[in-house]
Amino acid sequence: MKRASLPLILAFALPVAPAFAAPPSAFKAEGTAVSFAGANAPEQRTPVTLYYQDGKMRLELVQPSMGESILLAKRGSTQITLLDTAQKMAFVMTADAIGGQAGVPSVEQFLDMAAWKTQLKGARRLSGTEVKGAQRCTGYQKTIGGTDYTVWLSDALELPMQIEGSVAGKPRFRIAISRVTKGQQPAGLFGVPAGYQKAELDAGMLNQR
Repeated sequence: MKRASLPLILAFALPVAPAFAAPPSAFKAEGTAVSFAGANAPEQRTPVTLYYQDGKMRLELVQPSMGESILLAKRGSTQITLLDTAQKMAFVMTADAIGGQAGVPSVEQFLDMAAWKTQLKGARRLSGTEVKGAQRCTGYQKTIGGTDYTVWLSDALELPMQIEGSVAGKPRFRIAISRVTKGQQPAGLFGVPAGYQKAELDAGMLNQR
């Protein structure tokens, strides 16, 4: 699996700013991730579905050239799991194998809901509000690690509904959430399904897939 795709999805990890209502402890979010065309890659649009519950995450994405991928992670764990549904394989890797590079938040940033509020401290608040994914949102801009972020944060849910990232003035990615459904999620979503074979996967192997 190419390294670029999954880390860009993790940009949904970006934080929030002032104190509104606390973010939900369990929810399902649906949206689309866009990786803009670069020197060696065309533009790519990826449907994404995210399940979150009490520090546990399941991220489902369907890439046009690669099919379905599922990522499992848990706050406080040093490992994440990538499920290959076609081969029924569960590839276990260190959390820093994806994300945390220039312009891409780390997995731990994403899993720590409270960090969303602190990481945009000092961000410039945009004037007015906009509706993103049926949610009234306030916009914030901040530069983190060389990447310029614009984050549209839901005033009611305290979740980012749209995130845009650019480097040196060139758009790099956009994550747009179209729907958020609050509520408890099935516990089985966050574990490796029965019948899957586990294998270790390092960053070098991830780049080659």
